[in-house]
Amino acid sequence: MLPLTLDTSPCRAQTVSLAKSMSVILDPNERWETAGEARKRIHGLQEVGNMLCLEDPIPRWKLNEFSELRSFGAIPLALHISLPYIQHGQRINNAIDALQAKAVDGFNFNCGLADFQRLANVASAAGLPCWHGSEVDLGILEAAYVHSGAAAKACTWPSDIFGRMIRSHDLLKEPLQFNPPYVNLPQGLGLGVEPDEDAIRDHQINEKSYTL
Repeated sequence: MLPLTLDTSPCRAQTVSLAKSMSVILDPNERWETAGEARKRIHGLQEVGNMLCLEDPIPRWKLNEFSELRSFGAIPLALHISLPYIQHGQRINNAIDALQAKAVDGFNFNCGLADFQRLANVASAAGLPCWHGSEVDLGILEAAYVHSGAAAKACTWPSDIFGRMIRSHDLLKEPLQFNPPYVNLPQGLGLGVEPDEDAIRDHQINEKSYTL
């Protein structure tokens, strides 16, 4: 390992101060594997002190160990429930299972409009927060996420809706308006956004026609 030195100049000190004021959601994506491994890391994260929550630190099915980790540290634990992950068998009842096991302090929900409402209502009934997850999507779907989150009482943790920030285009005429730490609710008919036909043609790689 390379040794590190800390620059204590005023500029560097200000950067460190700003970093400490940020809240971080950390997602190991189940890679810490066991509660023992997770405890080692949680101890260090608590010393940093800027963790909003820890998502899926260990495999999702180990709800008993999730519960043990909750009692070990002060960092809230979140469970990711993504209904499109059919191959992982994720379902709405996973949220209820986690609540019954006293395994989590909140949720990351990723699904369609109706199912997000159902899951957010489960979190709200339990008095827990959630956020709306994503798959780094395009603009129409992200507009739906924004509306879903705004309509959900429990959706108070920051949602990861940032496709425009890393894609060349979101295929909308007008992108979602971000005013950190918030995003404006799109106004107008439907989802309040309009597809950019020119951008769609520019990015199109294939076309299919269907006739009856």
